[in-house]
Amino acid sequence: MGGGNGQKAKMARERNMEKQKAAKGSQLESNKKAMSIQVSRERYKLFEINYFFAKIPKR
Repeated sequence: MGGGNGQKAKMARERNMEKQKAAKGSQLESNKKAMSIQVSRERYKLFEINYFFAKIPKR
């Protein structure tokens, strides 16, 4: 066990470098996918609301 702060920092840097290398593709592509998911959720919410109100009997 053990190790100094310098060793721990070095290991943390190495782990972070590996994580950054693993992420392929551009940030723009990731943002587009995230926006698509968000739009899908909003559409589903609107569908649920409309479906709910359609079931309420009118007076």
